[in-house]
Amino acid sequence: MAEKNNMHIWSQVCATDPKHTKAVSFGRKFTSIDAHYQVMRATEVLGPVGEGWSYNCVYGQEVAGAIPYVWCDMTIHWGVHVAIVDAPGWNNQTFSNVYGPIRCTCPMLDGKGKLDKDAPKKAMTDCLTKGLSHLGFNADVFLGKFDDNAYVSMMKEKFEGEVPGIIAQYLKEIAAATSLEQLQKINDTLGPQMAQMKSTHADHITRAAAAWVARKRALSADQSD
Repeated sequence: MAEKNNMHIWSQVCATDPKHTKAVSFGRKFTSIDAHYQVMRATEVLGPVGEGWSYNCVYGQEVAGAIPYVWCDMTIHWGVHVAIVDAPGWNNQTFSNVYGPIRCTCPMLDGKGKLDKDAPKKAMTDCLTKGLSHLGFNADVFLGKFDDNAYVSMMKEKFEGEVPGIIAQYLKEIAAATSLEQLQKINDTLGPQMAQMKSTHADHITRAAAAWVARKRALSADQSD
């Protein structure tokens, strides 16, 4: 029996691209992570939201002292779809893995005592960041590694380094492609190697995919003229 790899998600998502972080210095010092970057990374590794992973939110309100708060309870789901026995047809599948609920709160009033319309969204974002961290997303930030300037520099080199040879070749060949058939052949030949680099060169892979789509559209337009 093959040994189970309990780190198969963690190892793909633990490293953080510094350009999607921000050092927060007021009050408690910490490193803030762009929430949409986390959604992008989850999509790269787990699949599109609703297909490879999902999350459910329940909201409520409470008062602590004289301050009203909104809270969000979030449950994160991922994995394969499994059938729910004896469930109605419109809700007869769920994901094979689940974590939560995670609760986060946010004051409903801003510093001037006015209603903060974004309070529910802030509570939800905090839940998502905390929930994904338990799967290993951006673990280096939560492990305090971003307090080390040398580590941050190393991550900058990792994510902003030269375009890997295989990606450079891919970009060069799709730019030179003169037909949709040739473009598809390039993708069939180099695509599997590109897919293996998603976790280590996410930005380069995203840009390469966008370049392929743009070239396909250009060639399709040429054929239709």
